[in-house]
Amino acid sequence: NVPRIFRRRVQTAMWRNWFRDYVFPRIDQFKPDLILVSAGFDAHRRDSLNHGLIGLDERDYDWVTRQLCLLANSHASGRLVAVLEGGYNTRGG
Repeated sequence: NVPRIFRRRVQTAMWRNWFRDYVFPRIDQFKPDLILVSAGFDAHRRDSLNHGLIGLDERDYDWVTRQLCLLANSHASGRLVAVLEGGYNTRGG
């Protein structure tokens, strides 16, 4: 679980950098046997729940998923489980 509160609008580059610099190195260091992902889509640019604070799109979710798959392949024999749990705009967010 990686909690983070962003107090200003988060741009895609800032979000990706945070994962690249903070989250992924810690996963790599931990060397998990299994990666579990609670895949919420509240941060999507079309979801009003995030009040415009985070504006991710499909490319961002694709990128983070691919990075997590690489980590799962490196440390967990490819074992990665993702569970859809959030996002309230049924038309792309």
